[in-house]
This record gives sequence, C-alpha cells and structure tokens, in this order.
Amino acid sequence: AMIVFLGTFWSCDQTAYTQPRHRQTHLQPSNPKHLQQAIKVVRRKSNREFSHAPSLGCTTAARKKMETCLKDGCSVEMLLELEDRLEKDERKVQSTMHRVHPMMNEHPHEAAWSLASYDNLLRHLKNLHAQLHVQEGIAPRSDFEVQDIEF
Repeated sequence: AMIVFLGTFWSCDQTAYTQPRHRQTHLQPSNPKHLQQAIKVVRRKSNREFSHAPSLGCTTAARKKMETCLKDGCSVEMLLELEDRLEKDERKVQSTMHRVHPMMNEHPHEAAWSLASYDNLLRHLKNLHAQLHVQEGIAPRSDFEVQDIEF
C-alpha cells in the first residue's frame, strides 16, 4: 500500500481570505463642500419643520473662506473667526439633537432621519474645526502679534 501525503501550501495571498472583514471606520477628512451638502440635508423642508433647524453661521462666504484657508493658508485672525463660527454651530446642532431625541417615541422615522442628518453635519463641523485648528500652528502671524512677541 502506498500512502500519499497531500500537502497544501499556504501562500500569503490566502491570509486575506481568512481575516475577518471589518467595515472601514476611518472616514475621509471633511471639506467645505461636504459641509455644504450636510447643511442642505439638514435644511430640507421636512426636517426644518420637524426639528426647527437652527440658522447656522457657516454661510457660503464662510465656507469659501474655510476652503481658502485650508488650501492656501490665511491669517490667525481669520482662522480664529472661522473656528468661532464652527464652535457656535456645533453647539446649535448639539442643542437641536437634544431637542429631537425625545421625539423618537412619537415620531420614530422623522426623528431618526433628523438625528442622522444632524449627526452627519456635526461630524463635518468638528472635522473642519480640527483641520482649521491645525492650520493655526502654521498660519502667518499678523504685524501686531510679531511686535507683541518681540517685546
């Protein structure tokens, strides 16, 4: 009788098939255009009427300034102004989410959709806020700040 050993060779290509697949949790950095889309979703008529969507300080002009700052850089004063707007909008969105959350029992579909759209908007606001905050460290100083540092 002859014994035959059947061997299998394990290649590194096969390890990809044995590893469990996880959904990618890393999200792409936001940008002012993503923020604009998130604001449009929140401002849809049905959501605006349901949740009494707040007016936001991130206007078209502010989003254009953000885009310029992120792409080409800008002054510290401009960064601080934009960060302040984002922080105020973050608080407004969080406050609205706290108002909408108790509505889940009475209006589950509308409240869930509303909370999801606000959560998306909040993610974009926080992401841009963080990106602008990083820019602060490399932004050119104003003449006043340079004089203040020299003394």
